[in-house]
Amino acid sequence: MTQSQVTAIAQDGAGFIWFGTTSGLNRFDGYKVRKYLKGDVAESIPHDFVRSLLVDSSGVLWVGTGGGLSVYDPGTQSFRHIELLQGSELKVYVIYEAQSGEVLVGTSLGVFSVKTGADKRVQYLDSLREPVRAIVQDTEGQLWVGTERNGLFRQEGNRFVAADGMDEKYGVGPDAYIRELLFDMEGNLWIATYNDGLSVLSKTGVFQSFTESGDLEDKRVRALLEDNLGNIWIGSDKGLHKWNRDKQKLHSYSYDPRKTEGLIGDLVYDLFQDVGGVIWVSTFKGVSSFNTQTTQFPIYGLEGLDVDDSISSLAVDSLGKVAVGTHSGVVIWDPLAGTMQDFRDSAGELFSDHVMNILFDNFDQLWIGTYSNGVYLYSNQILVAHFVHEEDREASLSSNAITDLYLSSTGDVWTSTFGGGVNRFVSIEEGFERYPELSNLSGQFPDLRCYEIDEYALGTLWIGTAEGVFGLDPVTGDTARLGTGEAELVVSGDIISVLATQNGIWFGGLEGGLFYFDFSSNELERKVGLNLTEGAAVYGLLSAADESVWIASAGSILRLDGTDKVLKFDHEHGVQVGELNFNADLNLTPEILLFGGNEGVNVVRTEQVRRNDYVPPVRVTQLLLNNKKAELSNGGMLQLEYGVNGLSVEVAALDYTYPQKNRYQYKLEGYDARWIDNGTNRNITYTNLHPGSYLLRVQGANSDGVWNEDGLSIPITINPPLWATWWAYCVYVALALFSLYQLMIFSSKRINRQAEDRFNRRLRGYVESLDDTAECVLNANQQGNVMFSNNAVAGVLGKRPSEVGGYPLFEILFQQAGQRHEAKEYVDSGNNFREEVPYLMSDGTGKILEISVSPALETPEDGVAYVSIVRDVTERSREQEALRVSHGQLTVELNNLHNQLDITLVKNADQRTDFSAVLAEKDVLLREIHDRVYDNLGTLTSLLSIQSAKCSDPVILNILGENERRISSIALVHERLYQSREVRRVAMGEYVDVLLSTLYRKLVSEELEINLLKELGEFDLAIDLAVPCGLIINELFSNALIHGFEGRQHGSGTVEVKLYLLAKECVIFVSDSGRGLPIEVNTEAGSMGFEIVSILVEQLEGSFRLIGGQGTTFEVRFPVLRDGIVG
Repeated sequence: MTQSQVTAIAQDGAGFIWFGTTSGLNRFDGYKVRKYLKGDVAESIPHDFVRSLLVDSSGVLWVGTGGGLSVYDPGTQSFRHIELLQGSELKVYVIYEAQSGEVLVGTSLGVFSVKTGADKRVQYLDSLREPVRAIVQDTEGQLWVGTERNGLFRQEGNRFVAADGMDEKYGVGPDAYIRELLFDMEGNLWIATYNDGLSVLSKTGVFQSFTESGDLEDKRVRALLEDNLGNIWIGSDKGLHKWNRDKQKLHSYSYDPRKTEGLIGDLVYDLFQDVGGVIWVSTFKGVSSFNTQTTQFPIYGLEGLDVDDSISSLAVDSLGKVAVGTHSGVVIWDPLAGTMQDFRDSAGELFSDHVMNILFDNFDQLWIGTYSNGVYLYSNQILVAHFVHEEDREASLSSNAITDLYLSSTGDVWTSTFGGGVNRFVSIEEGFERYPELSNLSGQFPDLRCYEIDEYALGTLWIGTAEGVFGLDPVTGDTARLGTGEAELVVSGDIISVLATQNGIWFGGLEGGLFYFDFSSNELERKVGLNLTEGAAVYGLLSAADESVWIASAGSILRLDGTDKVLKFDHEHGVQVGELNFNADLNLTPEILLFGGNEGVNVVRTEQVRRNDYVPPVRVTQLLLNNKKAELSNGGMLQLEYGVNGLSVEVAALDYTYPQKNRYQYKLEGYDARWIDNGTNRNITYTNLHPGSYLLRVQGANSDGVWNEDGLSIPITINPPLWATWWAYCVYVALALFSLYQLMIFSSKRINRQAEDRFNRRLRGYVESLDDTAECVLNANQQGNVMFSNNAVAGVLGKRPSEVGGYPLFEILFQQAGQRHEAKEYVDSGNNFREEVPYLMSDGTGKILEISVSPALETPEDGVAYVSIVRDVTERSREQEALRVSHGQLTVELNNLHNQLDITLVKNADQRTDFSAVLAEKDVLLREIHDRVYDNLGTLTSLLSIQSAKCSDPVILNILGENERRISSIALVHERLYQSREVRRVAMGEYVDVLLSTLYRKLVSEELEINLLKELGEFDLAIDLAVPCGLIINELFSNALIHGFEGRQHGSGTVEVKLYLLAKECVIFVSDSGRGLPIEVNTEAGSMGFEIVSILVEQLEGSFRLIGGQGTTFEVRFPVLRDGIVG
């Protein structure tokens, strides 16, 4: 810092700690100090002697100095001076924010009231014109002021008056030099003076002087603080003092130059507690800090005893006394009495062997296991027995190197040895039973170097060995290795600590690593990420009343709860700096744990263990761009120009408990895919970032692993280079468009030139070809004079080209003045003139000329304004006249023919009326004939049906049935014709559909299920074709139904009939899925049905054939001429 004499402490709204010294102001982030001195910037502090600091309720830092008052602006990092009294540089001793929000400033000339904001003002409370050192406000809003020479004052109205009866009521005289005033949470007024010590006046009016009572010897008290637990801290010239309200006891702390920790100096100038609970103590030698909420594990050493401080084992008897084993003897510690004494036998001799383990059995007998001298058993300090290994005695100890002594749930004493397995004590006479038993093949250890034994309730003893963990059944002597397969390899090696719990086994290795075997899942897990130092041995494992697991490791104690959340405690929590020792741990009670090490015993009261739950804010402490210091903008943004290749951000999580243990992780969104664990490193560096937008997020955690997940966010924008900015791209686009435009112009000109060249070539060719045409072409300039004429001018106009060149165009073309004027006016109006004009030749002959005159669209460089084409259309005019005369004559003839046609149509209409009547009579006659034929056929059918009913001969019945069906098919034709509006044609689709349905009903028995499939075209046939077609279908369909399924009494089948027109043929298909006919059957001979079909087909000049395949299929085709298809 700028100076070691620290006079004032405060914490701003961002979380930074500010230290005022006798030579400047300092801002602390937990790691580094930033200094502020008078004159180092344009707006600096007015004086280097900083006497007081205040951070008001809005987070603004007020600085009182030996030369006036200033307010800090964090945006500009400058100080704004507030003038209290014009022309005077007052010393500011104290700054206090009243309940009203106004800031009261105690100075060398009295009290000033300062208001900021809209109601900005400075008011001098001039009723008290003397140095003011302390200001405080009680719960009722009354102000109390402590002065440097005249004691205590209180405010009454707008005046400060001396407190009445100060000697009697307040215990301070009128000459008291008051340095600090404090109203505690109970309403008691604490008064610190520089000449009368410390006094307190309770809210009930009871006065107490700590100086007169002798509790506080020092009369020079400078500082007071009430912490968030209600403790009162007092700073004096002789150290720091704590008043415990519950115990009504004052405890003092002083500077000890022999210790690296503790107060840095005795003269305490100021006291402050930050939002994280850390108490800061300023002295004239620097600053000390501590957190009252931080768990501390006290150390109890063995000073003054004739033993080694290195503790190797611990045991407790039924009275709560603790036996402490060391490398050079045993100590008996009474925690209740607070005494320690060497263990001596009844003769007064010290026990001075190297103790490895110690145990009290159920009779409070003390068992002492040694490094190489076996086991000693004492009862009431009398040596009962000394057990050692005897080569020729099986019941002796298996080894003199004792590693553990354990009292099982059955009351048995077990010993583990280094190289001899384990032993169970039977009796003094019978000695020990050794494990493993050589005769028990199921009870062997692969390695007899055993370290520790543990058991949970009645059951298996779990033993840590040099080759992993083994379970020993104390009844059978059988052993089982913990874990199977790959798990055995994981836990192999020296397991020196074992903890058996209800749900599983915890064990730790000599070479590092903590393991847990879960009984329910039979799975082994190696615990990682628990803040265990890499490779550090796990020396001890204990379980507390809350089922948390406590781990003793190298220089630290860890607490692991059921969710694998870890709290790590080290020397800053009071854990001894030297290593904790193997097997030197003890559950004194379920809530009190003991851990021994090279410096004594750490006592852990588990119910008092607290975690630091303060969520630290994360702030930027330094920003480097290309290794040069820079600042964030007021909005906390960072905008960088192109070319910044190095970005380095230094941050701090502002928790001051153990800032060196605060952790950090960060992520640059837009660049990093995941969070980066930065450990305790608070520097973040990026190089060669591309232009774009990013968001740097930083999270910080305190020393107990409480993370600020919101953390710090810094928007970062890296501007592109000038050639890649938006306006540069606009210029590029504009240049590209301009270039494109120029290219288009150039291309257009080139295309126009090419087009002109092609046009000129075509024009030259055209002009050259004009001389060979029969049409006269004339070009004239704007004055109307002819500039060009072709050779045809002689044949058309009877003039040579030389006779028209230079003469007026319209005078040459038009011989009448009226025509000339009318044509020129029409063309000059922008129109194209075209007309046939009579023209008298010079030889007296007449012509008809078609004259066209057009204005030029653009007047070219050659000056052509009129273009004229003249054609000789004399012959065409004569031919048109002849056509006109012929047209007139033809029109007369057509009119005559039209009149004659009208007369003929009238006659034909009369004849058509008579003919329609005759046709109607014929239609009636035909319908009557069809009706009578249908009736006669119906009568014949009925007769056949009656005859069939009287006949019993099956042959005759069959013949009668066939004839009946044939007649019905013919009758059906006449019925359809009679019912039809057209008597000359038959709708074949409808006719065949009715015919098939009628035959199906008559011929298919109920026992058979015959599916009838029909595919019938919609067309009409003349009656002479329809009748034989119907008879053919009748014969084939009847044959399929009667003979196709002959012999079947039940079952199913299919009959399909198709009728359609194909090209100029009528095609009939009749098929069934019955028994079928051989393809060689002659369809022209055989049954009568085949003969009828053959005759009808022959009559129709068609074809009839049998198609092979499953069942029977007949195909009939006959031609149909256009006159045979009526519709």
